Amino acid sequence: ILYVTEFSFPDLKSDRGNLLRFDFAIFETPEDLEMEHPKALIELQGEQHFKQKFTSREAFARQQANDKRKRQYCAVKGYKLIAIPYTEYNSMTLDSILEQCQFFD
Repeated sequence: ILYVTEFSFPDLKSDRGNLLRFDFAIFETPEDLEMEHPKALIELQGEQHFKQKFTSREAFARQQANDKRKRQYCAVKGYKLIAIPYTEYNSMTLDSILEQCQFFD
């Protein structure tokens, strides 16, 4: 499986101008990797993506805005985004993730 961790697109930035990174980008072929055209993007979303537990109210609002920006970017650009919430970490398997990436067409 070809993948890159902490993958970003040069035109996807936060409102502060920082690159927004995806936890993993999965590529089907080496050519796709060279062209930076992933088959799927994976986000492992910890509790801080859903609850203001570890950060300030402002930081939590920024986190949610960045998550929304990533979802919208993927929808517009046609990228498959797999967001795995912390509540599902223990139930996910490599096969189930690859199935969501549509590697088993």
